[in-house]
Amino acid sequence: MARRPAAGEDRRKQILEAAFKVFAEKGFKGATNKNIADEAGVTPGLIYWYFESKEDLFFALMEEHLAVGAFPLPIEQLKAFPPEHVLPMIAHFGLSRLDNQETINLFKIFAGEAAYSERIRAIANKNINRLLEPLSEYMQAQMDQGRLRQEDPLLTAQTFLAGIFASIMRRQFLGDPTMLEYSADQIVTTVVGIFLRGTRPD
Repeated sequence: MARRPAAGEDRRKQILEAAFKVFAEKGFKGATNKNIADEAGVTPGLIYWYFESKEDLFFALMEEHLAVGAFPLPIEQLKAFPPEHVLPMIAHFGLSRLDNQETINLFKIFAGEAAYSERIRAIANKNINRLLEPLSEYMQAQMDQGRLRQEDPLLTAQTFLAGIFASIMRRQFLGDPTMLEYSADQIVTTVVGIFLRGTRPD
C-alpha cells in the first residue's frame, strides 16, 4: 500500500521519487499520473500543483537525475597535476556516480524516449557537455605543457570517457557476467593505462 506523505515532507521530491520508480517499471508512455500519485501516496490533482503535465514531470526527473558534477575539484586546480594523477581520480569519480542500478534504470527510461524527444536529447547533451568541456580544457592544458600529444582536445576527452562508460554499460545495462568480475580499480587502471600510452608525446 502506498505510503502517505508525512507532515512537512517535500511533496515535490516525493512525487519525483515515485515517478522515477513508475517510469522505470512502466516506461513513459505506459505510466499515468494516477500510477505516480498512488506510488507517492498523494492525489493525482496534487501532481498538477507542482508539474503542468506528465511530460513536465518527466523532464524535471531527467534534469534532476542527469545533473552531474564534472570533477571533484575545480578544473583550474587540476591543470597543474599530470594526467597519471588526475585521470584515475576522474575515472573513479565517474564510476562511483554511474556504476549503480539507479543510473541504469534512468538510462532505460531515457533510452526509450530519446529517439522521440528533442528536449530529452538536449538535456542529455547538456549534461554530457558538463563533463566533456572541463575535461577538454584539462586535456588542452596537458597538451600545452607537453604531457600529452597534440590532438583535438574534445575528441581526446570523449575517447577517455568512452572507455569508462563502455565498462559501465556492459556491467550494469547489459549485465555481462565477465565484466562484473572486474573491480573498479582494475577498470580504471586498464583504461587510464591504455589511454596514456596512446596519448604520450612522440
